[in-house]
Amino acid sequence: MSSTDRVIRMIITGILASLYFTEVISGLTGIWIMALAVVCAWTSLTASCPFYLATGISTFRLRTVFKK
Repeated sequence: MSSTDRVIRMIITGILASLYFTEVISGLTGIWIMALAVVCAWTSLTASCPFYLATGISTFRLRTVFKK
């Protein structure tokens, strides 16, 4: 997982958590939103996404090395 992907996930986590704690979103929807925020934070901190692993997606750029 690239650092850009990790930063985006942490921003999403912050936004979702702030919506929940300011009671913009509450009830069952709020619980689901917080669960999503926890998953985003966990995957960002561990740099591992089960969905990416299952589908073979990579957010790393491939670097080409030229030999002389």
